[in-house]
Amino acid sequence: MNKDDIVSNPKVFISYSWTCQKRVIELAERLVDNGIDVIIDIWDLEPGQDINHFIEQCVVDPTINKVLMICDKTYAEKADGREGGVGKETRVISPKIYEKATENKYIPIIFEYDEQGKAYTPAYLKSSFYIDLSSDDEKYETEYERLIRHILNKPEFKKPPLGKIPEWLDDDVVSLRKLRTAIKTIKSLGEKNHNKLYIIIQDFKFDFSKTLQEYKPTINENYNKNIIQQFDATKPLRDLYIEYIESLLGFEIDIGDILGDFIETVYNETYNAGERNSYVKSDNEFEIYLVFIWEIFICTTATLFHFDRYAEIFSLLNRTYYLNRSPVVKDKKECAFTTFRHYPKIFDRVIKQLDPECRAYTPTGDLIIKREKKPIITKQSLANTDIILYQLSTIYVTIKELGSYDLYWFPDLYIYSECLDKSLEIWRKMKSQKQCKKLFPLFGVTNISELIDQIQKNKENNSMRHDCCHYRTPHILTDIDINDIGKLP
Repeated sequence: MNKDDIVSNPKVFISYSWTCQKRVIELAERLVDNGIDVIIDIWDLEPGQDINHFIEQCVVDPTINKVLMICDKTYAEKADGREGGVGKETRVISPKIYEKATENKYIPIIFEYDEQGKAYTPAYLKSSFYIDLSSDDEKYETEYERLIRHILNKPEFKKPPLGKIPEWLDDDVVSLRKLRTAIKTIKSLGEKNHNKLYIIIQDFKFDFSKTLQEYKPTINENYNKNIIQQFDATKPLRDLYIEYIESLLGFEIDIGDILGDFIETVYNETYNAGERNSYVKSDNEFEIYLVFIWEIFICTTATLFHFDRYAEIFSLLNRTYYLNRSPVVKDKKECAFTTFRHYPKIFDRVIKQLDPECRAYTPTGDLIIKREKKPIITKQSLANTDIILYQLSTIYVTIKELGSYDLYWFPDLYIYSECLDKSLEIWRKMKSQKQCKKLFPLFGVTNISELIDQIQKNKENNSMRHDCCHYRTPHILTDIDINDIGKLP
């Protein structure tokens, strides 16, 4: 319903029998107080004016928005017997009701019930929507509110605006049914049913990997177009993965470790040339998987941040991943989480070929940042999480110990953050001891002194910027003075 549909100072006519005149006047006065213009004989019938003509005119007057028919025993009897003014109104109103065209203009108001508990209403109104004002208790107030909402066209329950057709319905090529069923099963499990949960978790990561491989683009003369189209088509799968994370949050389990195992498995299952023995000269055919895994790693962290699951983030980031050295070499190398930060040379080149006008600092990042799933995955949550992943990558010592090729996580999406010229709220709030304690699990510390020591490892680095970009990636102490950490309660 649009604002234009709301009726401003609507006009109503009250039709009633003399037996309940006092109660009708009280109702009319209250309606007027609520901004509703009431037409009623005792106020508007002028001396010498024919009452039947007055009633007939009010009933059919197009400027009158609603006609309220006060139904008690006398009104019902006169209407059915076509007697008096009520009978006159009935002869005019009943054809309108049966025509259906303007039925909602005429509202029965129940004032009285018979001995069998049936409302007194004229026969032609038996199936109509009505308002029950027969009592003097809380029900009266509830029903009165229904009445004025109906008159003012401001219903309590509003039909929501039409949204977009769910992307996951577009399963013509890749079916997500098995994964959806697994998530539904997880949601139905009780807290104590951990054995079944872990079986589903183990199966899910392999089923997910197989499903992801079904999006592999065809390598032909249209490969450039295919790879972007196929990546676009993976969004329902990615959104389903976020739903999977949410389904696990209700269980007392190490979600960070589970999600780390999941991403490790998906990486190894997809970055794999299968039974081929020939050397793969480039990662062209694996690019879609590597970009997807990069994206879901950011989304995983963003989702955990959304729910303040800091210990799980620490578990996800501060671990060793055993990843395929290459698609054809069978042994695995020890890696930090920064390995999942993929540099999408093929995607960037293809996007620029398809759109020569593209001037984005990061064409692939520009593609990812638009794949929102509100309220958790938004442009800002993706950009800010990417920044934080860089900041934390400079702190977790396991990266240096493992001698990772990619020493730090380069935050490709940082340029889209609204916090480039102002601070990230999560760090700014560290003035509060309460916020510091909340973040202890994220840094693996137990006191503010240790927290400060960790934060100082994230130093300013001017190389953390896109080429020709004025803004660089902020470090934590951009957002808060070190002397202010933990100074407030």
